[in-house]
Amino acid sequence: RGVTAMATEPWNVGVLLLGCRNLPKLDTFGLSDPYACISLLSSKTAMKEQDLLNVDHTVSKLSAKEEHDKNSRFRIIPQFRTRVVRKTLCPRWAQVFQFSESRDMQITRDGSVQVVEEKVPLRGDAPVRVFVTVHDRDVGMKDDFSGRCCLELKPNEELEGEYPLCDERGDPLVGHSGDQASILLKGVYAMAEYLEQPATEKAVEEVEGRTCSCITMSMQGWRATMEDAHYMGVDVDATGACLFGVYDGHGGSDVAKYTARHLHENILKSHHYANGRYFEALKEGFLKTDDDLLRPQGMAECAAIRKESSLKRKASVITMDANPEAEFEDVEEEAMVTESGCTAVTC
Repeated sequence: RGVTAMATEPWNVGVLLLGCRNLPKLDTFGLSDPYACISLLSSKTAMKEQDLLNVDHTVSKLSAKEEHDKNSRFRIIPQFRTRVVRKTLCPRWAQVFQFSESRDMQITRDGSVQVVEEKVPLRGDAPVRVFVTVHDRDVGMKDDFSGRCCLELKPNEELEGEYPLCDERGDPLVGHSGDQASILLKGVYAMAEYLEQPATEKAVEEVEGRTCSCITMSMQGWRATMEDAHYMGVDVDATGACLFGVYDGHGGSDVAKYTARHLHENILKSHHYANGRYFEALKEGFLKTDDDLLRPQGMAECAAIRKESSLKRKASVITMDANPEAEFEDVEEEAMVTESGCTAVTC
C-alpha cells in the first residue's frame, strides 16, 4: 500500500510561522512594520544553498518578470503572505499555511535559477524547501527587504525551532541588538490523512416546527473525522421563519462547529432582521461571526472544540508544544484558530 499511496494520494506541507526576533531597524523612527512571504520550492536536480541566493519574492507592483529583468535576481510571486504587524522588531504572526503544491526550480546551463513549472503537486518522493522572506511594509514606497531563510524539509519529517535569517548575500542578518535575527517556525511534510475506506454511515437528524419539517443527512466519507456542521432552525421568530445553514469545514471541524453555534444567533440579533432587511442581517451576521472568531473568547471556544474532537493529524495540525519565551507564550491558541476555517451557506 505504501508505494501505491505515495503515487496516488495527496501529500501536504503545513508550516506555522510564529514570528521573528531581533529584526533590524528599517523605519525612520527605529522600528519596522514586518510581514513574511512564504513559498515551497522543489527541484528534480540537487540545488545548493548558494544556488538559491538569486531567488527572491516579488513584493512590488512590478511583475515577477519585470523585476527579474530589472535587477537580474529571479523573482517569484509568494504563495502566501502573513499579516503586517505594526511598529515592532519582534513580530508575532501565529499563522498556519497549508501547501499541496510547490514551485519547481532548476539550474540552467549558465548557472542561473528559474522556475520550470509554477505548480507541482506534492508526492512525497523528494525533499522540498520552505522559502521565507521578511519585509518591512512602507506605505507609498517600495517595501524594504529585511531577511530570508530557506530550510529543507523531507517527507515524513518535521521542522521545529528558531532558525537564523540571512541577508541577500547569504551572510548572517544582524538585528537591532547586534545579535543575529531569527525566525520561529514549525513545518511538517506528511501524507494527507484519509481513511483506508470511506466512512459511509449516515447520520440523520429531523426537526419539526409549526410551519415546516426538515431533515438532514450527513456522511463522513474519506476524511479521518467529520469536519462539517449544520444548523436547522424552524420557527426562529414569531412569524414562523426558518433558518438553515451548512458549514463545510477546512482543516478541521472547530470553525464549522463554532459557526453552526453562533451565526444564526448573530443574524437574528441584528437590528436589520427586526426591520425586515434580511440581506443586510445576513451580511452583518457573517461579519460579526468572522470578527468574533479572532477575539479571545472565540479563540478559546474553538480551542475547546478542537480538544473535544481529539483529532490527531499531521500536516493539517501545526502547534508548538513548548514556548518558554514570554513574547510567544500564547501563540499556540492563536494558531489553532487561524489554521482552519469553513465555507458557510445559509438561507
